[in-house]
Amino acid sequence: EAYNNLGNVYKEMEEYNQAISVYEKAIELNPTYYEAYNNLGAALGKNEQYEEAEKVLKQVIKLQPEFHVGYENLGAILTCSRKNDEAKDVLIQAIRINPKNADTYFNLGTIYSRKNLPKIAIKYLMKALNFDPKNADIYYNLSINFTKLGLLTKAAENFKACLKIDPNHQSASHLYNSLLGYKTKTAPNEYIIKLFDYYAQDFEKSLINDLEYKIPNEIKNLLLENSVESLGSILDMGCGTGLIGLELEKRYNYLEGIDLSNNMIAQAKQKKVYDKLIKTEIIDYLTNNTLKFDYFIAADVFIYIGDLYEVFRLIKKRNQKFGYLVFSIELTTNDDYILEKSGRYSHSTNYISSLCDEFSFTITNFKKLPIRKENKQHISGALYNLRF
Repeated sequence: EAYNNLGNVYKEMEEYNQAISVYEKAIELNPTYYEAYNNLGAALGKNEQYEEAEKVLKQVIKLQPEFHVGYENLGAILTCSRKNDEAKDVLIQAIRINPKNADTYFNLGTIYSRKNLPKIAIKYLMKALNFDPKNADIYYNLSINFTKLGLLTKAAENFKACLKIDPNHQSASHLYNSLLGYKTKTAPNEYIIKLFDYYAQDFEKSLINDLEYKIPNEIKNLLLENSVESLGSILDMGCGTGLIGLELEKRYNYLEGIDLSNNMIAQAKQKKVYDKLIKTEIIDYLTNNTLKFDYFIAADVFIYIGDLYEVFRLIKKRNQKFGYLVFSIELTTNDDYILEKSGRYSHSTNYISSLCDEFSFTITNFKKLPIRKENKQHISGALYNLRF
């Protein structure tokens, strides 16, 4: 008990490695101590050691089949591991034993949201709210699912409730602004990180198979239409899972990728086509690094940056050689750019032309094309190749 209690102290202090070590000592002294197993599993989960946590928490249930906290923790770990069907079964068991735990309903809501079943997700999230009415993340997830159903007034109400509890919730603030029709300069880093860390594992399957995303291939065709032997050095701005690198493999001397999402960079590393990958924001990188690239590529990246002034200015001013800026945008007929209700930005051809005029970029290629599908409809966009 002393080791278990000491482990709880370390866990509260977020010193998870210490907590894990102490819980293991408690179990060594008493191999049937299911509370220590449960706390060990929770600490492993906090330490993002999900596979180990899963094994330990399954042992908890084996030792004490009606211990609801074990089911709740195992369900949470399986949800984090995206083992959705197994997680759902475990969470249903948790509710059978203890029907009053908000986190259990919240995790079920998360699972059904992932399955793109927003009505069921909302049902469970509303139940979670009954037991934890001051939880900003519940309101946020409700908003996301109301948005999927096209119930934008309800979505806005829940974003507002989320922000009342947590005024610094950047993701809620950004999406609330989009629903209210406010114009902001860029999406917050926190929103982008959260969005792409969440989607990284299923990103390519969803984007390519479900949404018919072909921009990396279109960029390859554009760049290689003159049968260039080598594209030289390339900066892939917002590289994501590395689809650009995969398309252009062996067509360059050097390829560097930057992205805000650790999970996206981890996916890109697995492709083994990048010479260097860095977790950073585009403006920070362009401001603070030596720039000597032949190509700057941004595939579906500017949809999260409204005001592109600094991107154009820094590339033109700081790159140490002549080069090209290649990018895709979602199109709008407005004068410059707008924040769409999707939370993404669309830009007008007039806006891009005005930046080209100001910073002496020459449009060498321009092509209108569908960017991807959304709600079974193609989103109109454009692909640019600018020389500077």
